[in-house]
Amino acid sequence: MQRSVRRLGLRASVVLVTICATTLIPVVLAGATTPPGAPQGVRAAEVAGLVEVRWSPPASNGGASVRRYVATAHPSNVTCVTTTTSCVVSHLTLGASYSFTVVAQNAAGTGAPSAPSGRFRVPSAKAIFLSAATAFNNQSTSGQEAITQVLDEDGSAAQLGKAISTLQVAYSDLTRTLGDDKWPVIARADIASYITDSKDVSADWRGAYSLETSDPGAVLDTLQTDLNKQTLADAKVRTDLGLPQLITGPIVASTPVTTIPLGTASLVHDFSGDALSVTATQIIDPATAGEGSGLPDAGFRFVAVVLSLSNPGGPGIDGNANYSTTLEGSDGQTYTADFGSASECTNFTSGTGIIDLPDGNSATGCVLFQLPTTVGVQSVDFSLAWNYLDKVIWEN
Repeated sequence: MQRSVRRLGLRASVVLVTICATTLIPVVLAGATTPPGAPQGVRAAEVAGLVEVRWSPPASNGGASVRRYVATAHPSNVTCVTTTTSCVVSHLTLGASYSFTVVAQNAAGTGAPSAPSGRFRVPSAKAIFLSAATAFNNQSTSGQEAITQVLDEDGSAAQLGKAISTLQVAYSDLTRTLGDDKWPVIARADIASYITDSKDVSADWRGAYSLETSDPGAVLDTLQTDLNKQTLADAKVRTDLGLPQLITGPIVASTPVTTIPLGTASLVHDFSGDALSVTATQIIDPATAGEGSGLPDAGFRFVAVVLSLSNPGGPGIDGNANYSTTLEGSDGQTYTADFGSASECTNFTSGTGIIDLPDGNSATGCVLFQLPTTVGVQSVDFSLAWNYLDKVIWEN
């Protein structure tokens, strides 16, 4: 009897375990997830100078939503991560060929890689830079025109802010595009400088027209300087890549770069080759400080150069007289502008030095300098871009 009881108990236990196992197994299987399948239809394309990889979702998500995708370039193993079905792969060598694979990831892990895309040749450095520069020039022109229109129509601060934001988008797009690729060694340093200069100009535009700016004239001067630096950086990159220049320099002056008498007109040129007629008509020595210009330093005096500028015809000419004009002293030293105004005449554009002459327009103004009391003025020099474009020299 005892043996029978033991057998019965053993059989009951086995039956109970079997029933429990049968009950639990379907529950585990019903809640199981697996890594997703492989993404499909992977292909690469150029979009606005960038390499964009696209694909279709996997046929199976493994029972859970796909959290993200990772696209990988081969042979470099550079990746991009996204929650959508496309992403831009950055820092690829321009002109090189790559294939791309994509994996999907869910809560259970990473699925199998896709079949590789066809080979894709990244556009050359020349093509990428030209594409980025062309898009930037179009966007920035529209942005600057919008700013000018708001100012001309005495628009609201909100309208001006919107116009400036439009312009800053152009700079943001440019610097992002240029920063997303691996440039040839010969161009890398100049590309980096171009990006830095472009970011500076973008900040200058915002600062120049900000309501919080305490000295807009000084910010406008900085803007003009940084615009010149950006233009020169563009020229250097184009030289590196063997591209045609947007600017030509140095340009040979129509009047040879020799000393000419004070009061004689001469032509100088901007980066596009457009001409400006400029005459140093008078040197006021000593000059009296205008309102807000302060006093000269101890042992120095103010000297003002009166300039007459004229656009003889063609596109608008712009620049800054404070940066364009220098004095050569009797001590052999070169003196730069003091960024003030003389009481005898105002610096260009309300004391800022800004030159903005549409076709057929002219302007007269003074550029103020500080010279030691013992040093005389030997000559006046003028160039729209110092050490790059042509210049004229008047002998005192």
